[in-house]
Amino acid sequence: FLTPGNLAHHLITRGLLSSDSIVDGDFAVVEAGRRNRNFKVIRSLGGLFVKQVKFVRPEAIVTLHREAAFHQLLQSRKRSDSLMSVIPPLIDYDPATYSLAVELIPDGEDLAGYHVRLREFPESAGELGGRALGIFHSETGPLLREPGVLNVVSREPPWIFTLDPQTLSPLTTMDNPGDQLGAMLRAMPDLLALLVSLRYEWQYDSLIHGDMKWENCVVVPKSGGRPGLCLVDWELVSVGDPSWDVGAIFTSYLLYPIFTAQANAGSSPDRLLAEAQPALQRMRPALAAFWREYVRTRQLND
Repeated sequence: FLTPGNLAHHLITRGLLSSDSIVDGDFAVVEAGRRNRNFKVIRSLGGLFVKQVKFVRPEAIVTLHREAAFHQLLQSRKRSDSLMSVIPPLIDYDPATYSLAVELIPDGEDLAGYHVRLREFPESAGELGGRALGIFHSETGPLLREPGVLNVVSREPPWIFTLDPQTLSPLTTMDNPGDQLGAMLRAMPDLLALLVSLRYEWQYDSLIHGDMKWENCVVVPKSGGRPGLCLVDWELVSVGDPSWDVGAIFTSYLLYPIFTAQANAGSSPDRLLAEAQPALQRMRPALAAFWREYVRTRQLND
């Protein structure tokens, strides 16, 4: 496993770092782990974001390989400048250590930290998200017409659309969270019926990120100009319905005031809604800006 202590040796072995950089003090490592072992490698010639699976399990290895294969697919084709501006390039993939390295976004800040720091929901951030997601969906669409792409990127619906309305499988395999959600759905048969009906509206007409959330949207500061936004963490990329990614961004906005209210008001649904209302109202312009910019970038009709 990679650690701050052995990461330099790994990078030198992979040809990504010179011993001179270490001797000259042009090398620093910052741990940034969440679901994986993540490290930010900071150096003057351009940093790296190194990711390695935390546990050697088939599902973790598969998703990391999927991310690397997606990057390699993009880099094997001629990409537009706009697409390159929203997806950081892959620098290295090492299947022997189940790790990869992508270009580090200098001074990048994910939208979760950005909104927490500002304690506001700027319309400009919504616009950046709508533009970046619109570019990704539009620019990668032609890849679906190429033979062999499905060998690289899977074609599968989200697990919720495989839900059996009688047994509620696969919720029954998810222990306590599955039990709670299953009980809620049994108490709300109309919601269960709507979820089941949605599976027939799912379309396979785009590459989708599959895990769109604030933490995977990184604001890129630009000196003297408008900031940009990059989309990161492509482990769940697949062929599917772009509305899933759009809805996931709306979810990030809606969850933030609810979780914040929960910390202040406990778990009473009525109190949660009352506490969340001011933030929900303040974020409406940002949500509208996100949607308008996404529609404009994708050139969608009415």
